[in-house]
Amino acid sequence: MRHRPLRVALLAVIVLVIVVSPTALIVLRATRGSAAFGDAEPVGRNRVAAATLDIAIGERTVPIRADGLAPGDSVAGTIDLVNAGTIPLRYSVSVSGTTSNGLGAWLTWSFAPAPERGCPSAETWATDPPPGALTVEGGRFTAGATVPLLDGRVLDVGEGELLCMTADFALGAPNAVQATTTELVFAVAAEQLAPGEMP
Repeated sequence: MRHRPLRVALLAVIVLVIVVSPTALIVLRATRGSAAFGDAEPVGRNRVAAATLDIAIGERTVPIRADGLAPGDSVAGTIDLVNAGTIPLRYSVSVSGTTSNGLGAWLTWSFAPAPERGCPSAETWATDPPPGALTVEGGRFTAGATVPLLDGRVLDVGEGELLCMTADFALGAPNAVQATTTELVFAVAAEQLAPGEMP
């Protein structure tokens, strides 16, 4: 009679083990059954680079530089523009004066894109100007003033365009402008074409 509690306790333990063990086996099998092979591969070397907008001054550029110009003389020069970027562009050209000593008022400037035959000499410009030539009286080139010359010119990637220019010194220039100097600064501005805008 003294040992019955011990037997009951052992029986309870045995029953508990029998009840719990099958559940543990079921869980274990379910865990093993959910496993499967898998794989993942990265797709590398993806790259995005922005385009470059670059209007460059080419080697054919010849600035107008004349010392000792006399009334009635003419002098010519060229501006060579190149699309050195990676996208088509539209450019414009303007010019501004940097001095106001009176000489500029007696100079007449002409500008034009070069025809296929090239830019004419200063001597032949008056009789055979390039098509579309623009003539601007020197009085507009006062210090700080900006004069638009060309607008809406389009260059594809790698293309270039030669601009012709000439300056004519008026015969009626007064003695007061002797030994004076005037300067002009040309500014070229470029912008990207809109998608699908390239002709």
